[in-house]
Amino acid sequence: MIRVLLCVALLSLTQACFLVPKKKSGKPANAAATLVIRDGIFLDRTGDGDTARLSFKTKSPALCELSVYAQDEKTKPSRDAPLIVPCSSPNQGRTDITEKIEGLKTDALYYVVIHAWPVGGTKVTGDSVLVKEAPNPASVINPTGDPIDDGKLKDLIVARLDVPLKTIEVHHHQLPDALDTAGIKGKLTRTAGCQVGVPDKVAPFRDAVKDIAIKNLATKDLGAGTAGPHKDYPERLTINYGSLNDGLDRLTLMYQLNNKDFQIPARPVSRILNMEMASVASQAFGAPQLADATEALKLDTSKPLKLSWTTGNNLLDLSYLTFQIGRPDDPKAIYCIFPADKRAAEVDAKLLQGLEDGKYVVLAELATNQLFAKEGWLVSVYDWRSGRIEK
Repeated sequence: MIRVLLCVALLSLTQACFLVPKKKSGKPANAAATLVIRDGIFLDRTGDGDTARLSFKTKSPALCELSVYAQDEKTKPSRDAPLIVPCSSPNQGRTDITEKIEGLKTDALYYVVIHAWPVGGTKVTGDSVLVKEAPNPASVINPTGDPIDDGKLKDLIVARLDVPLKTIEVHHHQLPDALDTAGIKGKLTRTAGCQVGVPDKVAPFRDAVKDIAIKNLATKDLGAGTAGPHKDYPERLTINYGSLNDGLDRLTLMYQLNNKDFQIPARPVSRILNMEMASVASQAFGAPQLADATEALKLDTSKPLKLSWTTGNNLLDLSYLTFQIGRPDDPKAIYCIFPADKRAAEVDAKLLQGLEDGKYVVLAELATNQLFAKEGWLVSVYDWRSGRIEK
């Protein structure tokens, strides 16, 4: 269980969040109304990261209620319509209170407002405390307790699982500027459409710093193994799996940070089940295979090239499918991004007509991204199929 000390502020105040408790001086202006003990409020993310446990103490027996809303204004619940969590034992005053908050998203950080009032009193005349959830990564980079940007990430630990190659690569990425969860997700959001030419960088957060920061990385469930240094890039860790447990849709990453044990439960792991492209005829992709092992599909460039696919498990929000005709160094190669949940797409005939006569490698890749904002992890899963077409 990870216990994370949160910054706590009165609703009428704004404070920066510190990794260690900030010493208080003087007496609060509303000391008479102060019921919740500000020091020692803790929040734990539990289970798959979608549940939290909030613990706090009061000076005298109290009743309570929690209001929860996302720091990202585009994520629900919102400040104007928060999630209301009644405290357990609603008629029994307590001084040591622990409550569970369910239905949280791993890619979001939250505010929690603690409302507490004496037995026999009312919520309106009680005490209210605003708790702002802060990401953990600063404890990796700033272990001295220096102030950090509230709700922003300065670093990411990035895991990239290539399902057909049965390998995972992990590296530590340092952001040029601290980003909140909306900023991180914005860089992962892809605009649908096709273009001529393959972009130089098709995924963000690929650069690695030398200090990997974590230790004793291992995985279980879908793939079991222990990580070691990448043979070509020592600043990256890698695991090569002999096989994958295809019946499981969860990949758990376990590691140590500052001598503490952590787990990242990436779930679901979405994969391509079936894929087909159609022009003069139709051709189904089977298991991933080398391009030269596939018979070329003949194109009718007066019609669009149609694609269809099915995937296993529910697709995550930050998912997309790329389709590439030609090799990356070919300036006339076609590169497309499609919404993965549509499960059907077309490459316009005008783009196909721009190809020179010949045979081309095609590559379809399903990319899914899971952001674990509290822990500062990005887990990306790639499943792909290859084939050939002939104009």
